[in-house]
Amino acid sequence: MLEVTINGVALSSRSGLQREIDAMTRVLAALPLDVRGRLASIFCDSKACADYSIDVKPGHWVDGLDRLLDDTFYHLLGGHNGLTITELSPPCDAPLPPLRFATMGTGFYASPRWLKLRHAMLSHHGARCQCCGVAFPEAIVQVDHILPRRDYPELALDPANLQILCRACNLGKGADDTTDWRPRAVWVDARWLGDDIEEASP
Repeated sequence: MLEVTINGVALSSRSGLQREIDAMTRVLAALPLDVRGRLASIFCDSKACADYSIDVKPGHWVDGLDRLLDDTFYHLLGGHNGLTITELSPPCDAPLPPLRFATMGTGFYASPRWLKLRHAMLSHHGARCQCCGVAFPEAIVQVDHILPRRDYPELALDPANLQILCRACNLGKGADDTTDWRPRAVWVDARWLGDDIEEASP
């Protein structure tokens, strides 16, 4: 692994290749200054042939950012084998909220599988509401099903269907609202110069 930091953005190459760091440095230099300031890191996984992971600072996502990054990699480096662009969660040093065993009952929310998943979600994302930003202990923090368990029981233990909300936001959202308040993440498919020409050929 080779890592450098340029203008506050961490660049890293899984295979420790300087040419990958140089390529990412060129991309970074070509981006507008305000866009560079939104990025936290760029990681190149050369084992996946120019597969890049880009982290955006918490709260710094703007519409069109994925297209701008895609176009920059495409035009400057000749393409990429895929971009994963993820907005980071705000840092949260709040302690994990305690379980309230007296109110859990004996159903789904008391099951060992749910309790383990709940703990993993809170440990990974922190005890901060992804809607309003309030953190424990200022508010009760809960793990919410984005698509309700009632309608999507198959997603009850799927981490991709969970978000962290304070009790007030969770109650306000209710089971009929499927708003996803998590930080954004997008995957941009591989795109290389010349692909369009090859596809158009008879």
